[in-house]
Amino acid sequence: MSDQKFDSNSSKDIVLIGEIVGVFGIKGYCKINSYTDPKSNIVEHYKSGISLLWRAKKPIADFNLSKEWSEIPLEDIKSQGDSKVIAKITNCDDRDLAEMFRGVQIAIKREDLAKFDLDEDEFYWHDLEGLEVFDENGSFLGVVSHIFATGANDVLAVKNPETNNEHLVPFVYGEYVVEVDIKAKKIVVNWDMNF
Repeated sequence: MSDQKFDSNSSKDIVLIGEIVGVFGIKGYCKINSYTDPKSNIVEHYKSGISLLWRAKKPIADFNLSKEWSEIPLEDIKSQGDSKVIAKITNCDDRDLAEMFRGVQIAIKREDLAKFDLDEDEFYWHDLEGLEVFDENGSFLGVVSHIFATGANDVLAVKNPETNNEHLVPFVYGEYVVEVDIKAKKIVVNWDMNF
């Protein structure tokens, strides 16, 4: 693995895909909260040859971990069931060492996403954030401020910059979300929002 660093100030080049949230067992494994859907995609990314990157709020010198993005020296990563991902960092052989990594962010380079084919109605969340939202009559409704998952479907949080009102639109493509045009930076919805 390379020790290559990536520009932490260039967030457009990096996509967050998880965070270390705890420890697992006594042999130095870390629990990872994967932001991918399904959760196991973080494992599949790594197994497909994509480098996982990490950074910490405070440096951990023995592991060359700092506030700058660098490649994670992984010994093992695997999913356990549908919702749990664990990883063993090289030379992290006990629970106390693994605990030091709590809060470490995990990412991949944006260019690596191009290796995955998306269906016509699939989009990366980070590509939808900031897009302008219009109704079918062309009226401006707001901007996607963020997206979150619910049990049933993903939801767009649409904020109107003039009124500061925020409304939630279920991301059901073909029903409530009529069109997504990433290049034009807009989304057309069939959703009644009284801003």
